[in-house]
Amino acid sequence: MAGEVVSAQRSRTTWVLAAIVCLQVAVPVWATWEGVPHKFGFHMFTGYDPLDVQVVDGDGSLVDVELSRWIVVPREDIDWTVRLPPLICADVAEAATVTVRQWGTDRKQSC
Repeated sequence: MAGEVVSAQRSRTTWVLAAIVCLQVAVPVWATWEGVPHKFGFHMFTGYDPLDVQVVDGDGSLVDVELSRWIVVPREDIDWTVRLPPLICADVAEAATVTVRQWGTDRKQSC
């Protein structure tokens, strides 16, 4: 009788361990196959287009700006289209318009 109890406990333990292993495989597989970008997934920000900033002067020529003046860590989850144009307009004297493209949308601001 004691052998049957030990055998039943081993059987339950085996099933619990098998379920845990299956979960450890199933969750990452599900997160990988989920659309990109997917919140809480492995591809959280890989589907985003890179941040693009164009600064144009009064003559229509592009002005070269170094984004590290305003962005220390280029995080994809921050909406830079709202934050960057006023900062660049204030700091770059020759800027006439600033266009920031992020997440498939453009924001153009005249300085």
